[in-house]
Amino acid sequence: MPSKPKRPCSHPGCPELVDGRFCKEHEKEYNKAYEKYKRNPETHKRYGKAWRSKNSGTRSSLLFETIRIIKEMKDKPKWIIWENVKEVLDRNMRDSFFIYLKELENLGYKSKYEILNAMDFGIPQKREKIFVVSFLGANNFSFDKLDRTETRPLSEFLEKDVSRLYTMTQPYMLKFLNKGIDNSFRGD
Repeated sequence: MPSKPKRPCSHPGCPELVDGRFCKEHEKEYNKAYEKYKRNPETHKRYGKAWRSKNSGTRSSLLFETIRIIKEMKDKPKWIIWENVKEVLDRNMRDSFFIYLKELENLGYKSKYEILNAMDFGIPQKREKIFVVSFLGANNFSFDKLDRTETRPLSEFLEKDVSRLYTMTQPYMLKFLNKGIDNSFRGD
């Protein structure tokens, strides 16, 4: 039987071809984050105090709310699509992110993630977000198959016939910025 073809490491931006999910370097990082989670009893009991609070305001609270909801569901969804700011891969959030992936894996999901930029899909705004696509079982999803299009000019999104009421000129804006402000020099 022929062997499976190698695929790129699941860590964003890593081009190394691997048999599993991560290259050796990123596999260590992933395992280290999970081991840290397993060793800390406070995080093991519902992911720590901040993560347990319903409205803690942390990004990771939403991350783990997803896990809680899935665990409580009678029928698990086949697909989970999760989107967030790319900073979840920064040093302060990375551990939470990899724990989230490991928890999904423990629930039977195979996850793939990548940072995508809205400009690659025709939107005239640089907006980078991380997307995680998880499937219950073997995940055949590929970010490479997404249709990327050239960024369209902003003028294509703007209305053509707009009343002058909505047109701002520099003198018009300065009138409101300077209103009630004495801009004269007051030297001694």
